[in-house]
Amino acid sequence: VVQSVQRKNFGRNQVLRPSAAYTPSDEQEVLQILDRHRGQRIRAVGRLHSWSETVL
Repeated sequence: VVQSVQRKNFGRNQVLRPSAAYTPSDEQEVLQILDRHRGQRIRAVGRLHSWSETVL
């Protein structure tokens, strides 16, 4: 887990300040992260190209 991460979208007009950021190396780590944050909102970094809340 990486804390205090700030990321900007491609257009540099939106800033994301997640409470936690992960870089899982395999499927098992992804499943562990999902289990750890069950019931919370989780977003993939790859969705930064869009500011829309419709992107999950």
